[in-house]
This record gives sequence, C-alpha cells and structure tokens, in this order.
Amino acid sequence: MSTAESYFVVVNHEEQYSIWPNEQPPAGWSVVAGPDTKAACLARIEELWTDMRPRSLREFMAAAPEPAPEPEPEPDPGPDLVTRLCVEQDVELELFAERSPERVAEALSGGTMHLRFPNTRGGTLLAVALDDHSRQQTIEGATLRVSGTLELDFVACACEATISLPDGGGRGALRRL
Repeated sequence: MSTAESYFVVVNHEEQYSIWPNEQPPAGWSVVAGPDTKAACLARIEELWTDMRPRSLREFMAAAPEPAPEPEPEPDPGPDLVTRLCVEQDVELELFAERSPERVAEALSGGTMHLRFPNTRGGTLLAVALDDHSRQQTIEGATLRVSGTLELDFVACACEATISLPDGGGRGALRRL
C-alpha cells in the first residue's frame, strides 16, 4: 500500500470521526488510527462512532432532567348524555315528596314533570315541559304516559315515558328534535 492510498482515522473535540489522507490532519482533528486502507479506516470508524450525536449534545441531554411522563389519556367518556338518553331505559318520577295521586295531578296541571334517569353517571334529573295531552290526563289506573319537551346540553329533545303508579318507576327515552 502506497502512502498516497493510505488514510488516517481522525476525531475532533466533539468526538466526530472522519478519514484523512496520509498527511497532517487539519487543526482541531487528532489521529486515532492508521495509516491504513480507506476500507479499513471506514470499518474502524464504524466500530468507534456508535453515537452520531456530537459530544456536547450527548452531555447536554445527559444533564437535562428526565421529561415528565406523558399523562395517561382520559378514558373515552362514550356517547354524549343526549345520545345515551335516546335509548329506552329506566326512569323514576321525581316529585320531591310523596308520590300520591294528588302530587302527580299537581305536576300534570302545573305542566312540568321531573323525571330521573338513574342509570346515567350520578343519575340525570330532567324537567320535562309536558305537552297538552299529558297535562289533561286524569290519574286513573296504574299507568301514566307522559310526553313533552326539554333542552339538554343545548339540544332540543322530546321525552316520552310510561310510569307505573304509585311506585313512580317506569321506562322512558329522549328523542332529538
């Protein structure tokens, strides 16, 4: 191998490697291997240079505090409340007192019935503005059918429920208008 075909492996202060022809390396670079063939010098660099980041960057990153862990993603809350209440489910008549026929008749004539959907997170109490047909019902028999409208989460909805008297339980659902 002639000196014209030989190379050195050189390194700078940032621990970045290169090959240099068989002559004095430029300022800031030091010889670490060679002289040898170009292929041998490149193979030696492959062994030595295992982290391509400059030394100053490696030191900075080593000194930097560990980044805060990523927060756990919030669980998917699922469908919005209106969508969940658009499925027929249990309802409870809420009269804030006894469920006597007189209290039910008062709620009907007052035009507003409070229905609780207990199977939502925490239960959802809705004030339903009763339609004319529901307001004119008389309390006869064991079942009360009510329908009316309300606004929930800025969404206009209709509500229909069938309620068993005197226990106040039943089934109901919302429908988007």
